[in-house]
Amino acid sequence: MQLSFTQLTIDYYPYHKAGDSCNHWMYFSDATKTKNGWANELLHEFECNVEMLKQAVKDH
Repeated sequence: MQLSFTQLTIDYYPYHKAGDSCNHWMYFSDATKTKNGWANELLHEFECNVEMLKQAVKDH
């Protein structure tokens, strides 16, 4: 097996908490912002589900 790479670019993005801004990332663009929107919606939905489950367990 042989692998050949030309103009290989590797981006390193340090650890960030969910919901933190990514504006300081080198290749952050408007396309990434749209992903950030739906990712925040999914995170919010997950957090609501966790709270609902906590309440259900607490009530029993």
